[in-house]
Amino acid sequence: MLNIYFLDNRLLVAGDDFSRSYHRHYFYQIMISPHAPFIARLKDGSEKEGHIMLINSNLEHCCLINSPSLSLFIDPESPLGDLFIQLIPEGSLQTAPLDILGTTLNGILSFLSEKEHRCTDAAALSNHIVELLFPGHKMIGPADTRIAAVLNYIPTVPDKKIQVSELARIAGLSESRLMHLFRETMGISIRRYLLWKRLLDGLSLIDKGESMTMAAMEAGFSDYAHFSRTFKENFGTSLKSIFRNSRFVHVSFCHS
Repeated sequence: MLNIYFLDNRLLVAGDDFSRSYHRHYFYQIMISPHAPFIARLKDGSEKEGHIMLINSNLEHCCLINSPSLSLFIDPESPLGDLFIQLIPEGSLQTAPLDILGTTLNGILSFLSEKEHRCTDAAALSNHIVELLFPGHKMIGPADTRIAAVLNYIPTVPDKKIQVSELARIAGLSESRLMHLFRETMGISIRRYLLWKRLLDGLSLIDKGESMTMAAMEAGFSDYAHFSRTFKENFGTSLKSIFRNSRFVHVSFCHS
């Protein structure tokens, strides 16, 4: 069983690893295997073994694992992404000791059981993992009312094809000031935020029974190939690999 939780700017995956062949993905990955250590192997043949692996962006690798695992995918353009690249040299992966998780390990073991969990629990577990692996990292939220107005407006546009000038008008700011304030407040660029929302919209439509082609078009992608390619570039696996065995995959959309 695979449980997938789409959080704001993050993805939490719990269960059997869904991509054992060589692959790469734009998002940083924190992979945790509490029951047994696993091997992460790079294309050049080098490898590392451990219970916790921090895997860099666009690093071609495969994971040799025989027990359920939990993975947290993090957008490189977020503040946490900035911290990640400072700690993990580009083009590399790094291990961490399992005991760093403390009592949070119990929460991970719970998520690796086959039952589904609430979105609030998934978000809390994600935050706990981040706080333990990256001490001092502060979670960011839309405290500025002008950014809150932009965030409230974006869901009203179905395909998320929105010009920055339109959002600047909503916020009452210049385009350059809005782009700066949005990244400062949300920890991600407007472009990446809109792309994330379009991915979530498309996935939600598929989950509700819409065809992949129609879901792609309604979410603002030019066609299914564009939608599928964007998903694989970010997460290292194909849409079909997730949705082909829907009886064994549960997807939760926890975005605001």
